[in-house]
Amino acid sequence: MHLLYCDESGSAPDPNQKHFVLAGISLFERQGFAIANELDKIVSRVNPDDTASTELHGSPIYGGKKFWRHYER
Repeated sequence: MHLLYCDESGSAPDPNQKHFVLAGISLFERQGFAIANELDKIVSRVNPDDTASTELHGSPIYGGKKFWRHYER
């Protein structure tokens, strides 16, 4: 079995946005656990005080918002 994930960034009907991105990934079911563990390790290093509510989103990471401001692009 494969796990499927799809997400978008931007708004297709908004004429003020130049780009709309739609992406997806398919993982064999056993790969999900290993990937989740590696992502948890990253979150633990980045924000050890609040790992439960830390989300990995491109905009805050790239923009250096909140605790991400301590990291270079």
